Amino acid sequence: MILKVEEIEKRGQKAAELAQQLYQASLEEMTPAEKKERTKLHLLIQEPNSMAFIRELTDRAFRSHNTWKVAKTVRNLLQRYGEPKGISWVEKLYFKLFYQLSPFFAPLLVPPLKVFAKAQAERVILPGERGPLKHHLEKRKKEGVRVNLNRLGEAILGEEDATDRLETYLQDLKDPEIDYISVKLTTLYSQVSVLDFDKTISILEKPLRALYRVALDKGKFVNLDMEEWRDVELTKKLFIDILNEEEFRNLEAGIVLQSYLPTALGDLEELIEFAKNRKGAPIKIRLVKGANLGMETIESSKKGWPLATYDNKTEVDANFIVLLEKALQKEHAPYLKIGVGSHNLFTIAYALLLRRKGS
Repeated sequence: MILKVEEIEKRGQKAAELAQQLYQASLEEMTPAEKKERTKLHLLIQEPNSMAFIRELTDRAFRSHNTWKVAKTVRNLLQRYGEPKGISWVEKLYFKLFYQLSPFFAPLLVPPLKVFAKAQAERVILPGERGPLKHHLEKRKKEGVRVNLNRLGEAILGEEDATDRLETYLQDLKDPEIDYISVKLTTLYSQVSVLDFDKTISILEKPLRALYRVALDKGKFVNLDMEEWRDVELTKKLFIDILNEEEFRNLEAGIVLQSYLPTALGDLEELIEFAKNRKGAPIKIRLVKGANLGMETIESSKKGWPLATYDNKTEVDANFIVLLEKALQKEHAPYLKIGVGSHNLFTIAYALLLRRKGS
């Protein structure tokens, strides 16, 4: 399908107008607490040093169980970045005292800092323990929101970890409060290797079939997530091969495609063709921008390889629109469901306009 420039510009203008309407509607529904939090986050995002401080505080500072080492790390962060913007005057006072007094009173000053760091993470990360998780799922269910449960901690250190992770996924699928989970194949096998592609496939088939069998039995949904570029072909092949088996023809399942990969359009076309010929339940494709650009850039630079991803946001965003145009064609509706994973209101508005056009 080739669009004329005028049609693209017209659709883009409509999407921009709809995005503005969505933004205004979201502001009107904000509670006072949410508005306060929004202002705080805005200050953090606009200040690079504040973002760097929060990121390194949550990612690095508490790796040691030694409170004196933690205190030294935090003092170094404060010296390098200063206090984060958007925090309360009480928190500002605490950081000033921490910098001056932690060399002498680290055991007293580090615990409150852990509470602060946890509060920052709770904006985007939910506790995985049964009680708090159940409470959140019940709350969202009452709001009519379906939750995609994606457990953190992708890196595994051996087959014992992989077995434990598989058991966690299986228990999640058997939980009546959970109906949708995301799985990364690299959490099911510790020795994933594209150099031994066939062996990796043969080993991963067993745990993936186990997940799909429980999903089929319990009426649950399993979504195959993506990590590095090297895992795309592996994930796609397993998804297609197993869902093509007679046992799973009526299972509705999903897979993720990342628009920061130039190969994403070809992958989408292959998956569409598979869905057409499957003669079973529709599949779901969740489109995202991609979250591993930093890692991909570092790895390609260290090894002297060409960068597997686009190297700028403009091309990533443009490719996302191309994927939407392809995926949301009316003739694909009987066998394809599309998820739009984006924080960009323009992108969401564009997808809504395409959906309405294709309905």
